[in-house]
Amino acid sequence: MLQSPLSFTNGTPRPVRDVSFSLPANGFRAEVPAGPRLVMPGETVRVPVKVTPDAGIKPDDYQLTASASYQARLGENRVTDSVTVTVPHASLAAAYGNVGVTDAAHVAVGDLDGGGSSFRAEGLAEAGLKPGAGFSALGAQLTWPVTGSGQKDNVLASGQTIAVRGTGAKLVLAGTGTGTAKGTVVVRYADGSTSQAELGFPNWCCADPAQYGATTVATVMGKNTRAGAAYPTTPYRVFANSVPLTAGKEVVAVTLPSNTAMHVFAAGIG
Repeated sequence: MLQSPLSFTNGTPRPVRDVSFSLPANGFRAEVPAGPRLVMPGETVRVPVKVTPDAGIKPDDYQLTASASYQARLGENRVTDSVTVTVPHASLAAAYGNVGVTDAAHVAVGDLDGGGSSFRAEGLAEAGLKPGAGFSALGAQLTWPVTGSGQKDNVLASGQTIAVRGTGAKLVLAGTGTGTAKGTVVVRYADGSTSQAELGFPNWCCADPAQYGATTVATVMGKNTRAGAAYPTTPYRVFANSVPLTAGKEVVAVTLPSNTAMHVFAAGIG
């Protein structure tokens, strides 16, 4: 269920009565509460609308047309406007689109960096990131994806909205960069409000591991290429970084930056 507040401003010089809202939309069910009986000149009123997408609707932004009707001195009037409703991916795993970790038997399918390289699954497990297991980072509990045997295991950040629920002080993302991997993270709350902050991951190797204020979660010596293991003396890293949350509000979703140099493997609230 999504929150999509609707508002109406009385731009007339006289009070208007019996304001009512509607939000008809194919593919969605909308619960619209009753509007106010009286709105004074210049006054703005808002109502919280609960929007539930039908089963099977794909994650995306949808433009819906909302209307407000009201009684003025000369009769009924109606105004319309558009509202954007964002349907999130059901989970981070549902948005995975890249193979960033491989074991020795599946190196040919890895492509974290666009050149056929990937993290060594065996090395990550030794460093504490075991397939499907929990781990802690920056005060949050996260789950490392099931990795290694060729399945997609991370999100290439390109503005996807992901369902993430909970309350806390910060949103923690675990991932890595393949280039300049930073951008704006938008946090969406149950009351329909949002907050945003910048977040970045350093490059997975050969760069300052503290860039953007990130913390190293795991370090692996060497990487996999399509020809097998390589560069055994070079460290490759998974990082964690966080953005603050609005105190007392429930998080329902997170929109990732539009920057495919950022790879997100896990998310949690701490």
